[in-house]
Amino acid sequence: MKFIVNLMQLLIIAGLIYPFFYLWETDKIEKLCDGFAIGMPAEDIIAKVDKYFLKWHEKPSADSSKWHLQIISRASFAGLSCDIKGMGKKMSSARMVEGKDTP
Repeated sequence: MKFIVNLMQLLIIAGLIYPFFYLWETDKIEKLCDGFAIGMPAEDIIAKVDKYFLKWHEKPSADSSKWHLQIISRASFAGLSCDIKGMGKKMSSARMVEGKDTP
């Protein structure tokens, strides 16, 4: 019986904390994605993402001069991410994407 009570308390606490974590993380990703400027070096983008401890993933590309990064939300069930594409060492586009195309 004590186990069930402890489990219920844990579920209630998680249910109260999750919405705040979701809002905090998705807001941080959106602000970061909006702050990227065309022509920004890839190293600067990765440094900013690592500064805020966000999860990012590099997608493989057939052309070695093009690159594709995604900043992925851990809290979003809808797969919210910032999709960043670039060529050479410079960024060409950054946009918010919602979908299941994340690893």
